[in-house]
Amino acid sequence: MSDTQNQQQPPEALRASAAAGDHQAQFQLGALLQRSGGFEEACIWFEKSAKGGNRQGQFTHATILLQGKNGAQPAQESLEAAFGYLQQAAAQQDPAAKRMLALMHALAMATKQDDEKAAELLAESALQGFPPAIREAGVLLLLGAKEGEVSGGGMLLRHAAMRGDWIAAWLLVCAAARGALMMPAPALAQFVTRLRPGGAPLPERFEQALKVTKENREAEDIALTPAFLKQAILAALGKAPRQELVESFERLNIGHYKQALKPLHCDYLIALSAGLMQPSKVVNAEISDAEQQNYRTSDGAVLAPIDQDLVTALAARQLAHFSGLPVAHSEFIAALRYHPGQQYFPHHDYLEVDEKDYSKVKSCGQRKSTILLYLNHSYEGGKTEFPDLQISIAGKTGDVLRFDNLDETGAPDPQSLHAGTAVVSGEKWLVTLWCREKPFWPWVKDG
Repeated sequence: MSDTQNQQQPPEALRASAAAGDHQAQFQLGALLQRSGGFEEACIWFEKSAKGGNRQGQFTHATILLQGKNGAQPAQESLEAAFGYLQQAAAQQDPAAKRMLALMHALAMATKQDDEKAAELLAESALQGFPPAIREAGVLLLLGAKEGEVSGGGMLLRHAAMRGDWIAAWLLVCAAARGALMMPAPALAQFVTRLRPGGAPLPERFEQALKVTKENREAEDIALTPAFLKQAILAALGKAPRQELVESFERLNIGHYKQALKPLHCDYLIALSAGLMQPSKVVNAEISDAEQQNYRTSDGAVLAPIDQDLVTALAARQLAHFSGLPVAHSEFIAALRYHPGQQYFPHHDYLEVDEKDYSKVKSCGQRKSTILLYLNHSYEGGKTEFPDLQISIAGKTGDVLRFDNLDETGAPDPQSLHAGTAVVSGEKWLVTLWCREKPFWPWVKDG
């Protein structure tokens, strides 16, 4: 039975076709149940569809496996099963499966780390016209390009935006506001009109972008072959961060680095985490939920593997570089947003050892280093302070602050007490990467 015929069937007929073994009907029934809140039954039909060889079912079932159950990290067998289903879907030229497989190769999930394969798969997905992959490839090309080099990244971002990718459109607006990436004024105005009602982050950038439209010019257009795109993505994945010290302090090995990551990279992390924001929590059993509401008043989002892509993987690698530890020792990127009046009172990043190892100190070691990436600086207040050391730091977009949480003996250092002071005006966006003594990624056994 054709896809069109299945789509036209009423739910009763669709369920009958699914029960009779129509694998496309099984996927469509799963999708219908998922939209209506019947997630558990939807998962059953997605799995049936996947086992029957339907590429959409294979991709969807794989993403469910990668999410784990009840917030827990997926078991190794689930990772391996997901990898297998994604390979089958990719063999049927599913672009979403190729994009997810690219990430698994970059993170060494159920396979060895292979940046070349990751770049190849993302290039294929982008050239098939998959908007998220086009956007992702465009950003990587721009991040990997040298100053003044024509990369084709701007062209890819425009293509993704024209295909409805709101993140690509927002990135173009932000770049135009900085004067860093040019495009025709009418197209830019259309993106702003489309983004305004959707709650895109930092809406003040819309007006900033529109004020500079008279200076805009057409972005570059170059031919992007599979080989060129693969090599450009691969080059970006291997790029090291900038390491220009602004200031340093011997105590806690504090280092403040200037523009370690590019503004485009920072904007990307803001956009990817914006829809995931929830009230921030404190990993401390002694602080009640009610106390947490006043103790840490920001909003936060942890980018689990299912939320990531090659751009976030590159960010994690570059930030982990400042810790001197392998990236597999890092927790997953945590993004934070502070509105006016919000703050994080003085606290330590090292964790208490708990009986159930909720903190994972027993299994992964302590948080040896903290890496902070400032994603913007269009706000007042919001400094990072070390009260015991009388040190106060105000980071700008792309700046990195790193410090140790343990002393030279490996014991928690009380003087690592630090705070995020209250934001007075604007929004503060920040990324935190905590780096452990041992591998944190559950699929990495040694590091």
